[in-house]
Amino acid sequence: MNTRDYILASVRRNQPAATPLPEIPDFGRDKADPLADFTEALARMGGAVIEPPAGPLDAFLAERSRRRVSSVRPRRSAGHARAGGGERSA
Repeated sequence: MNTRDYILASVRRNQPAATPLPEIPDFGRDKADPLADFTEALARMGGAVIEPPAGPLDAFLAERSRRRVSSVRPRRSAGHARAGGGERSA
């Protein structure tokens, strides 16, 4: 028996007994309208659901993305040097 076989046999011998998975509660939520639940939760956090148009989404998404970009990083131009003057390290 090589080392690999010895280790695998040892692991198999020492496995704990199988136990059934626990029940997952539904937390009393009404699952009738998950979109309404999501919309309500989003509104509580200050967000809003945006209804897409009936047609293609490309123009709609392009217009929406031009309006506002949310980021926690400061805005930089493409040619802006990195802080510290060095290159990005890998």
